[in-house]
Amino acid sequence: MELIDALRHTCDREAVVCSENRVVVPNAYEVELAADVHAELVRSGCGDVGEMLTDALARHGRQKDYEWAGPLTVRITPADLPAGEPYRVSSGPMPHVRADAFPGEG
Repeated sequence: MELIDALRHTCDREAVVCSENRVVVPNAYEVELAADVHAELVRSGCGDVGEMLTDALARHGRQKDYEWAGPLTVRITPADLPAGEPYRVSSGPMPHVRADAFPGEG
């Protein structure tokens, strides 16, 4: 649950208000897990964690009426994180998505 809250917070923090009725948020999220946490997920067969996180974030976006900057993805990777830091969440638009690809409202 803590990880889902971190994803939601990251999404909300990165929201860009384009107009009164249009809020665009990043569509690509990366969850870096401490190597031991990631290894435990793999060992326990929790291969659907990325899908579960993506679904939870998609629900959050629908509740807030967000517009994704493209297809929503959540990627989980192992990482060498500082001691006591079990995960790190980052976001951004997918590299191939250009800002000028969105029609402006004028």
